[in-house]
Amino acid sequence: SKNYTQASARPPQPLAEVIGLSQGGLHVRLAGHTKWQWHKQNVKVPVRTGDRIAILLESPPNSTQSGARKDLEADEATCLMGVELLHPVLVA
Repeated sequence: SKNYTQASARPPQPLAEVIGLSQGGLHVRLAGHTKWQWHKQNVKVPVRTGDRIAILLESPPNSTQSGARKDLEADEATCLMGVELLHPVLVA
């Protein structure tokens, strides 16, 4: 099976959709990319293998401030808590 954690072509089907329920919205970092993409509250965002979802994003780093409601490069933010999607494995 192909590993999509590199900056190669994205697989055609997302594994899931995530929605930021808080007023701060949601930051997602696509596999192989350095930018955290910000999405408004209640917007469905498709996620695929290797993508990361920030649960607690700090910006600027070491500031104890929540990530701004905008796209952020990796050096502008620290993901203190998050989730990385892995390719599903079927167990026989």
